[in-house]
Amino acid sequence: VTVGGNVISGASAGNYTLSQPTGLTANITQATLTVTARADSKFVTQSDNYGFNGATISGFVGGQTASVLGGYLMINRSNYLQNNAATYTGVLQPSGYISSNYNINYVAGDYTIVPAQTLIIKVANTTTIVGVLKLRVYCILRFVKLYKD
Repeated sequence: VTVGGNVISGASAGNYTLSQPTGLTANITQATLTVTARADSKFVTQSDNYGFNGATISGFVGGQTASVLGGYLMINRSNYLQNNAATYTGVLQPSGYISSNYNINYVAGDYTIVPAQTLIIKVANTTTIVGVLKLRVYCILRFVKLYKD
């Protein structure tokens, strides 16, 4: 650790000399960064999406972003052989980032395999499963011509 920039000021400053301290040590602790896998889902019999639903990262200091991290985000499903419809807690395992400035804490996310004939609604990184539905889609087109008298 180096100390610098110290000055003596005032009317009697000329009567003194300033020696910068030497031999100083410091203990700099890494900040904690939390990488949390976002919950995701798929329909039964479908393949998993690469990268799943990504992750959120919290804990950056000094205005830093993910651009200061080395490596890259990987998310693996620990029960990748499981394909029965159900919600599986904590099976999306994030990993892959490295940093000398941060102690990275990884938090697993949940994964839902949705049964057939069920609706999945995904909005803003949240998922809602809406019961078993029978969907029929009708498209009605009406052409209306407006007249002005």
